[in-house]
Amino acid sequence: MVILGLGGKTYTKEHIQDTARIISEIAPDYLGALTLYLEDGIYNEFMMKFGEPFATLDDTEVLDELERLILDFNPATPVIFRANHASNVYSLGGTIPEDKEKLLSLISELKLRPEILKPKILRRF
Repeated sequence: MVILGLGGKTYTKEHIQDTARIISEIAPDYLGALTLYLEDGIYNEFMMKFGEPFATLDDTEVLDELERLILDFNPATPVIFRANHASNVYSLGGTIPEDKEKLLSLISELKLRPEILKPKILRRF
């Protein structure tokens, strides 16, 4: 399981590059992606532990992270991939590497048509 947005705006590039590198090396049988969601009860604790200002990603930036993750994820064996958790901006899935281009195409479409993203009120755990 990986969490999109965990690095915030400041560390988005490093977070997703390192995540893609590690999961490529591990090549798990299954990989799921969630999107960071900070409930009221944990928000202050997370901010304190992060130790510096933290800015959450907007929907387009989450899709950018997802796109970079899929682009840079190069496992030695096929991996079932899902980003269909309630926290995600859109439910998608496939097998990497076979469905990589299909997933990237869908993400490109989602960036152009944000009105088809899951409404924020439905993105809960």
